[in-house]
Amino acid sequence: MFQIEEAPTGTTKCDWCRELIKKGTLRLRFAPPKGYNYYWHQECGIKYLEGLTILLQKGEKGRIDRKKADKARKDT
Repeated sequence: MFQIEEAPTGTTKCDWCRELIKKGTLRLRFAPPKGYNYYWHQECGIKYLEGLTILLQKGEKGRIDRKKADKARKDT
């Protein structure tokens, strides 16, 4: 599940750029049924989703991490 929300604290790190997400700014949260929640700044989340969209259109399967999504964005 993806969720767009305001960051309630300033202690969460962005899983894309590794910088802190400031309190009150928009963030994208991915919460799988089990395991770790992933958080991105609004801009970083857009980058990830762009790469994910490209890979989905190409029929890519498996885990899509930052490196793979970023490479897909830059290759187009």
